[in-house]
Amino acid sequence: MLFLPRRVSVLCASLLFLAACGGGGGSESPGESVPSQTTSSSSGGSVSTPDTQAPSSPEALGFSGLTATSVLLKWGGASDDRGVSAYDIYRDGRFLGSVSVNTLVFLDTAVNPNATHRYQVKARDAAGNLSPASGELVINVPPLVTARDTQAPTAPGSLRTTQISASSLSLSWLPATDDTGVAVYDVLLNGTVIASLTSTTTNYTANGLRASTAYTVTVRARDTSGNVSLAATIQVSTAVAAAPSSSSSSSSSSSSSSSSSSSSSSSSSSSSSSSSSSSSSSSSSSSSSSSGAGSGSITTKPSDAELYNGNTYWVSKTG
Repeated sequence: MLFLPRRVSVLCASLLFLAACGGGGGSESPGESVPSQTTSSSSGGSVSTPDTQAPSSPEALGFSGLTATSVLLKWGGASDDRGVSAYDIYRDGRFLGSVSVNTLVFLDTAVNPNATHRYQVKARDAAGNLSPASGELVINVPPLVTARDTQAPTAPGSLRTTQISASSLSLSWLPATDDTGVAVYDVLLNGTVIASLTSTTTNYTANGLRASTAYTVTVRARDTSGNVSLAATIQVSTAVAAAPSSSSSSSSSSSSSSSSSSSSSSSSSSSSSSSSSSSSSSSSSSSSSSSGAGSGSITTKPSDAELYNGNTYWVSKTG
């Protein structure tokens, strides 16, 4: 009988045992299936599934601030089985921006003054699921109101006359300035507005004035808000009227001579009329005398009868 060392004997025994058990790492027999792997944990936990559940809608959408250029929105939080991660804000149906889950307000600084805007908010979870939109909030944005202009223009500068005649005054001045712009220049004569000029006009001529007359001339500026500047004022007199020419004097003298001649002729005519009147008076006197003679003594001599004024009288004749 062959004797082997002890260690070799143990090794051989082990090999014989493995052969009897089928080898331990051999290939599977045909037709046998391998059990499928699962996502179950060795401790028996539940299998994980994809998140497809959307959050609830945000509640009570409103606003807490409103100007002509901004709207401050606010809302109540939404809920989700695995937690809300953010809120998406929409204006007039278009995405406007997002805020984190802990922020329940949003400031919109791009609104249009005097316009109407519609807002909605949606909640979003980590898987990207979006909630239904919140109720619609309609905002009527107020108009843009600017502060009223109360600043008056500066007074027109260096008001002066450039030409003076007996009937007119020509004026000029330096432009006024204003924060919103000069609109009009008013020209006043003795306190009465005689002209309103555009802001680009810095000269004016006043016509139809009296000769040798003093005037108070004022120029003031106005802006588009009606603010009036301090007045620029000067005192000025028109020129003396020109003396009449020599030809005019000659004409006047001729007219005077003609008038004198006419007066003399009238006097002569009057004298002639007076003479005629005197002659008439003399004739009347003669007639009266004759009439007196007709009333003399009456005689009875038929031969001395005379006819006077259609009546027969007997008159006595002497001499």
